[in-house]
Amino acid sequence: MASGNNTFPPQSQKEQPGLEYIMNPRPQFANPDYKPSNKLSGKVALVTGGDSGIGRSVCYHFVMEGATVAFTYVKGPEDRDMEETLQILQRVKRPEAKDPIAIPTDLGLDENCKQVVDQVMKAFGQIDILVNNAALQFVDESVEDFDPELIEKVFRTNIFSHFFMIRHAVRHMKAGSSIINTTSVNAYHGHSQLLVYSSTKGAVVGLIRALALRLAERGIRINGVAPGPIWTPLTPATFKAEEIPSFGTETTMGRAGQPYEIAPSFVFLASNADSSYVTGQVLHPNGHSLSLSLSLSLSLSLSLSLSLDIIIIIIFWFCLCRRQHSECLTGCFVYAEKLYRISPSMYPCVYYFNYIFIKNVLSFVLINVEPIYHTSNIKEGDTSTCGERVPLYNFYMCMYVYVCFFPFCLKSGSTYVSCTFTCRLLYT
Repeated sequence: MASGNNTFPPQSQKEQPGLEYIMNPRPQFANPDYKPSNKLSGKVALVTGGDSGIGRSVCYHFVMEGATVAFTYVKGPEDRDMEETLQILQRVKRPEAKDPIAIPTDLGLDENCKQVVDQVMKAFGQIDILVNNAALQFVDESVEDFDPELIEKVFRTNIFSHFFMIRHAVRHMKAGSSIINTTSVNAYHGHSQLLVYSSTKGAVVGLIRALALRLAERGIRINGVAPGPIWTPLTPATFKAEEIPSFGTETTMGRAGQPYEIAPSFVFLASNADSSYVTGQVLHPNGHSLSLSLSLSLSLSLSLSLSLDIIIIIIFWFCLCRRQHSECLTGCFVYAEKLYRISPSMYPCVYYFNYIFIKNVLSFVLINVEPIYHTSNIKEGDTSTCGERVPLYNFYMCMYVYVCFFPFCLKSGSTYVSCTFTCRLLYT
């Protein structure tokens, strides 16, 4: 399915969790072209929902990279998938790694999550990687008919378990450890039939963003992966049989993805050799661009950036009117730099333009305007305090272009080229 035929035959499963061994075709957990490089040697990974689908592929790739793996599953319905996964992992296990283990549990309860962590610690003595992957989803037929018990069940599995597992596992995790939460493209696009599921996945993103701020001081990274439509047991266990052939065909790539196309994202985030400077982020292996979310995020970040521009401009003009010394303006300059380095702008071009804009405007003021107020402090023939003079009209020209031209750049869709051209036109 990664190539060739882009559709699946009609099929459905009556209950959740879905079962991989009865799917047709079976999800592809392994890529024969994958080349492991011992990235996770000596690490112990705990993966929830690791018996099938993306979880199975993640376990497989972790073991291929030298890790020792423990995974959870639902006792009873998932027994056969669990046994298959253990056999697969045992076949590819590195000699230095310990045998993989499978732990049956209901992750929706805090006490169960604690017991899972305790079992892993008893078996392996450490936890270096935690993957919160287990999930449920149900079609919501009607807003008026939301089932409170079903809502709680989905939330307990999809988001409560993340809190519970992190709560207990993080006590045993040292600096350099990694937490990876599985979210979904639906957290960004939404899904008209999966309202509760989409809500839980949005909550996962919020948890990643917030907890990254808390765990950074401990040297623990937390990130997420937001897959698009992937061929896993969750799909036939959720949708009607007649909906399966078109599953994933709405993506730009025109097909659903396979678990092995998602697992390397988890390897990347788990490996300190690859992602030691990555935290609070979400990877998006989804087969198409998130045009809707990007447009919304871009609009919000632009509004914030423009507001920050105005604030900074007001600050330095206030300084000028009060005839403060250049040190005050320089302090404002430094403040602007620090402010923009933590700007949440998503587009590098927006970040670049705003940063260059405010930096150069402040430079113009330091060079041109500030000496007007303090000419008495400048010795004749001394240019060290002023530098090379730039015509003051450039400042006003820059303001005019920023206010009038920048919105046109955004509307035309050529932001990067237009803004870069504008910067070069004004500042060179």
